[in-house]
Amino acid sequence: MFNKRLEGLASRVGGVMAVSLVAADGIPVVTVPAKPEIDMELLAAELMSQVQSVDRNHAELGVGPVRELTVTTERARVSVGAIGDGYFLLLVQDANAGQGRARYELRRAILDFEQDLA
Repeated sequence: MFNKRLEGLASRVGGVMAVSLVAADGIPVVTVPAKPEIDMELLAAELMSQVQSVDRNHAELGVGPVRELTVTTERARVSVGAIGDGYFLLLVQDANAGQGRARYELRRAILDFEQDLA
């Protein structure tokens, strides 16, 4: 079921390099790779470390936990969205791909996953 949801997300967003359901500890549960050169295990672990760091800083500021975070590099755009308290969706796109549609579809997929994981 999770594979189908991830494949659907990847098919609706342009320039997808990979998409993954990731546990809060940074371990990918399910990954749909489009580009095999992306090490999703390493990327997920590193990105979740960043999310946890931002969460700690935001807790001190009293603004709440991270719900969405996007990092754009020279070659890729990596977006992560929180699913409840224990999981995240990780979407990797080409840096030149459209971000608006990706954010919309990421949020839409998060709602579906929240129902599945409830």
